[in-house]
Amino acid sequence: MGKKPNKPGPTLNSAAANVVATEDQELSQLQMNFQSLHRTVISQGVAAKVEQDAVRQQLAALSTQVDLLNQAFGSLRSFLEDTVSNGSLVKEPTMAGQDAGDQ
Repeated sequence: MGKKPNKPGPTLNSAAANVVATEDQELSQLQMNFQSLHRTVISQGVAAKVEQDAVRQQLAALSTQVDLLNQAFGSLRSFLEDTVSNGSLVKEPTMAGQDAGDQ
């Protein structure tokens, strides 16, 4: 019962120190990889946001153009309907140089 407990020898201590050092290096490498990935994701997110904003602006401009075209076609349609209903599209052929006042 008077035996002393076995103390780890120098080989065991240096092996443990090597394991700890290796784990520290791997942890440092993982942290650097994570930080790099995080920066990449952030920059891609910012780029995607900028692109999204540009697309929204283009869609707004296109929407305005579509509205203007709809107004123009509506006006043209009204004009043509009025013209057809008034019979203005069908004109009597006139002789060149003859005005209504020449008769």
